[in-house]
Amino acid sequence: MQREGAALRAARAEIAALRAEMEQLSTSFREFRDGTAADLGTSGGHIDDLRGGFYGFRDHVLAELGATSWKIEELRGFREHALAHLGSTGSHIDDLRGGFYGFREHALKELDERSRRIDGVRAELGMFKDSVAWDHNYERSRIDYALGTLEGMEALRLELIEARTTPEFQAAYEEDEPLITVCTGTAGRPDLLIDRCLSSLRAQTYTNLQILVIGDGCIDDTGERIAALGDPRIEFVNLPERGPYPKPGVERWNVAGMNAANASNRLSRGQFIAFLDDDDSCETNRIEMLLAAARAQRAEFLWHPFWYLQRDGSWQRWGNGRLEHTQITNSSVFYHRFFTKLPWDINAYRIAEPGDWNRFRKIKYLRPRLAFVDEPLTWYHRSYESQEFAPHEGERFLD
Repeated sequence: MQREGAALRAARAEIAALRAEMEQLSTSFREFRDGTAADLGTSGGHIDDLRGGFYGFRDHVLAELGATSWKIEELRGFREHALAHLGSTGSHIDDLRGGFYGFREHALKELDERSRRIDGVRAELGMFKDSVAWDHNYERSRIDYALGTLEGMEALRLELIEARTTPEFQAAYEEDEPLITVCTGTAGRPDLLIDRCLSSLRAQTYTNLQILVIGDGCIDDTGERIAALGDPRIEFVNLPERGPYPKPGVERWNVAGMNAANASNRLSRGQFIAFLDDDDSCETNRIEMLLAAARAQRAEFLWHPFWYLQRDGSWQRWGNGRLEHTQITNSSVFYHRFFTKLPWDINAYRIAEPGDWNRFRKIKYLRPRLAFVDEPLTWYHRSYESQEFAPHEGERFLD
């Protein structure tokens, strides 16, 4: 019973609290209602203003829509006209398209025909070029033969034929390690001679060498610097004067160094002869490879391509394999000592012929057994810097 009385009291208290809360809500509602009524009273005027503005805007929009409808009808008429015009234009476009395709087909046929004509002309030019080259080589051979005959080469040719039958000539191919002479002419370039030329020669894999350095009237310390190397294979001989050669220019360039080269002819002891300019270098296996090729083919005159320094610093392979002018140089040949009988002609400049090619042309006249070793074995360091010529005291010049 006591528990039931307590629950009843609690329920009554909760009901009383709810009534108080409802009274408070009623009071708040009445205050809100009264405030709202007052606000509505003032807002009514605003609503009437808004209603008037709305009806005015509606009338304006309707008027605009009326005008727009007229414009839409006008545009609709223009569209119909444009569609009709496009219909006629479409037929014109079809005509143009057909004409274009026809022209294109005609143009393509014309281009094909002209291409065939051009190919035909190109083929004819190619045959003409080959014919001209053949004629040039033919005439060049005839001229070289005539020159060789006038220069007395026929007697030396017969001497070569006879020499081939002798044991002395064949010893070059029979000896186990024949002596090879490498000739270098030099004048006033001891640094390049020592650091580039002689350095590569001393590093050769074939070591039985006579390295013959001929000073073309050196007036510096070239001899002392060569002696300081302490290599007994190197022999230095200095000529008493430089030249005489032509005065500075192309003619001098054609034959400069020929006196030193002729001295090396007289002093060479090797069974085979090679050359290397004092500012050039070569591969370390150059002599070994050329000697092996000479023995294998019983070749008497050998040459190889070389690397040619370009103005931009790059290297270009040079030498097309033919024994002809501009395709061979002193530093790219290797030959039997028999050809030391043939001197360099210092007067080659008088016929505008480089001294080395003048001699090679004469050797070619003798019809030696030739071999081309298709491997670039030397590096031709061409100088593109202009160098002021300084004559030696008392130097003589050729006319």
